[in-house]
Amino acid sequence: KAQGAGAIVHLGSNSARYYSPMTGQFGAMKAALVHVIKNWARDAAPHGVRVNAVLPGWIKGENIAKRVAQSARESGTSEAEAEREMARGHDNLYWTPRMGRPEEYASAMAFLLSERASYINGALLPVDGGSPVW
Repeated sequence: KAQGAGAIVHLGSNSARYYSPMTGQFGAMKAALVHVIKNWARDAAPHGVRVNAVLPGWIKGENIAKRVAQSARESGTSEAEAEREMARGHDNLYWTPRMGRPEEYASAMAFLLSERASYINGALLPVDGGSPVW
């Protein structure tokens, strides 16, 4: 605020928008973060500071990639098919039949931090391949 400009992007989660019994506490924490982001965005806007969040779905990071590979070996299928099955088993929540890549998530964050997003404030940008949740 003191600088009169800036951009902040928080790491949210698709879990903030969707209840799952397996991740209830995590989802509640991310939903609270979403509420705080909206308040910070409103508070910081008059000072030239933007506050946004990226809400990823399943991101295929290193640990998830290992789980996908193991599942493919165990089921005798390709890694692509194992990944599709894992995504389908997540309540068919994702429209794109694969997980997101870390660089897709990072690109969304870089955009929100850039001048190209200079009029975006208080946004909750889903990076989830499409989803029926709000």
